[in-house]
Amino acid sequence: MQLALASAAFLMGLAGGPHCVAMCGAASSAVIRIVPLVPAGQGAVSARAAPAAFHLGRIASYATAGAIAAAS
Repeated sequence: MQLALASAAFLMGLAGGPHCVAMCGAASSAVIRIVPLVPAGQGAVSARAAPAAFHLGRIASYATAGAIAAAS
């Protein structure tokens, strides 16, 4: 039973990957390419920190939503 569930989850993830790229790829790339309006040295976010913060926040929100769905 565990192997069947793991296989189903793997296949759903494999099939869901292209869906996620198609639905959110353009929006994600547009959001993380925005140049901060604050001049450098006055709280501007580095070019690597902004995408990392965006993706960490996205992953955390999906994990929280999944935990709420699993608990209900």
